[in-house]
Amino acid sequence: MKKFDAREEGAISHGRTFNNSPLTMVAGATAMERILTEDALKNLNALGDWMKEEINKMFTSDESPFLMTGLGSINQFHCTLSSNQNQVLDLLFFNLLERGFWITERGLVSLSFAMTEEDVQRFIVASVEATQKVKATLK
Repeated sequence: MKKFDAREEGAISHGRTFNNSPLTMVAGATAMERILTEDALKNLNALGDWMKEEINKMFTSDESPFLMTGLGSINQFHCTLSSNQNQVLDLLFFNLLERGFWITERGLVSLSFAMTEEDVQRFIVASVEATQKVKATLK
């Protein structure tokens, strides 16, 4: 269980979002029955894949200490430094928060059906700005 202890360096992170929350599970199931269509899901996942590709292009050209991985609408920032990864992700979290975007402290980014291409473009710009600020802080 120590591998799941978030206080430990190199811990395996887990979301805990729906653990023991019947109301949340029922709300999610209802939304899936009424909102989720094949086209809506295809569009949302394409938007997430595009976001990840654009962010990683910027990271590569900027020699950023970050990488984004994921699939479709669920993506995650990773710190590529060999040490202090949790602290660097904390800096990213707060820098994005200052720009109006709330991701998880561990770097998880989830898109929703309400998001537009313009919303995601603003997030891409904010992510690049935030990671550049973090990179400058690390020097």
